[in-house]
Amino acid sequence: MIELKTAQQPAARYCLDACALIDFDKVRFPHDHFEVVWKELNSLVESGAMISPREVRREVVTEVKEKDWVNKWASTRKQMFINPDEEQEKIVTLVLTKFPKMLNKYQSGPFADPWVVALAKARNLTVITSELPGGKGAWKIPDICRELGVACFDITDLIRAENWKFNAKI
Repeated sequence: MIELKTAQQPAARYCLDACALIDFDKVRFPHDHFEVVWKELNSLVESGAMISPREVRREVVTEVKEKDWVNKWASTRKQMFINPDEEQEKIVTLVLTKFPKMLNKYQSGPFADPWVVALAKARNLTVITSELPGGKGAWKIPDICRELGVACFDITDLIRAENWKFNAKI
């Protein structure tokens, strides 16, 4: 009997938040000046190591212009945006119950935060966000992650965890 070996994609490790994706280009690493950073990010997405809930895509479309580079980038990587399942829906319900102030923002349009945390919790992923903790009683992603025992990185933490090196001649 002949065994066929197929290349398996690595399991997802990261769950990307909308603000981190937008900040990657708008604040930290503009695509037209930091191509190597975007190449590394693309590698994570293409390998399946970085995913994001469907609501992140919706939030990106709402927050940035249609012709914006980040919007186009996300539109060509639809495989990274995951539809919710029953477990994630239960976790979102838990999040909104524990952090009721979040409902105000959630009702005003696409709001991915609870879905980001839910996907990460359900699949044991590390959240990548550019939000900062808000302190006691706050409901920013780092606060919710801490409350639910979900690992949470900022963009710099991701770069260090992946051991990306960017050399510049000075």
